[in-house]
Amino acid sequence: MARHARKLRVNLAACTGELLMFTMTAPGGSWSEFDAWQWNVTSWDRFARLRDRAGKQARREVPGVSSRLVAWAPELQERGLLHFHLVFEASNLAEKRWAERYCRYLRNHGGELGFGPQTAKGRWGREDVGRYVGKLGAYLTKSEALRSMWESGPLVMPGRSFYVAPRLLKVTGCTIRRLRAVAYAWAADRVSVPVTALREWALYERELHRHLTRAEILCLPGVTDRGPPFLSAAVESDSAR
Repeated sequence: MARHARKLRVNLAACTGELLMFTMTAPGGSWSEFDAWQWNVTSWDRFARLRDRAGKQARREVPGVSSRLVAWAPELQERGLLHFHLVFEASNLAEKRWAERYCRYLRNHGGELGFGPQTAKGRWGREDVGRYVGKLGAYLTKSEALRSMWESGPLVMPGRSFYVAPRLLKVTGCTIRRLRAVAYAWAADRVSVPVTALREWALYERELHRHLTRAEILCLPGVTDRGPPFLSAAVESDSAR
């Protein structure tokens, strides 16, 4: 879960446009523990279908604009029901219009797939979304309830329960696979790799068709054989232990 939180934070920090967050929630009312569990288990498929329909509607209304959805992640409410946070990026009016049409479809048709009428849409910008993503990342790291769902297996929480747009992954190189490699490099060889070196690491291995050796990894910018700092003030200096 901590790696998914780091992946989310690092990749959203690489966005160059304005960001917008939209939240889908479960219906209101009181729920038994079994009903909440059943809603959560079935929500993944329903959420996937809703996203697919919203994307098609946005493409029909704003043709020629690629998907502006850059990330989404789940959060477990105190009442035991999942809700989903979606993040969009836009650099011009057409891209903003695409995202707005997508959100409008979610808001107007979410009930058809069992989601609640209460939605939350933020404002375009960087600061508010960045602050909320930081809180969400902290939640993903610390939430024992969500971790319990994750450890229950794919029938309860599928493996692809978090999403980051491939175009961002290409820019940062910060994937779950790469973060596992970083953790292994630290555990096995005491090599500390900052997130800023992940893209270059991935590019070298793709070109060479093999894993880099310890000596080669140490040649990457920012990589050291000293322990990473205990605390980090910014993503750029964050060390992916």
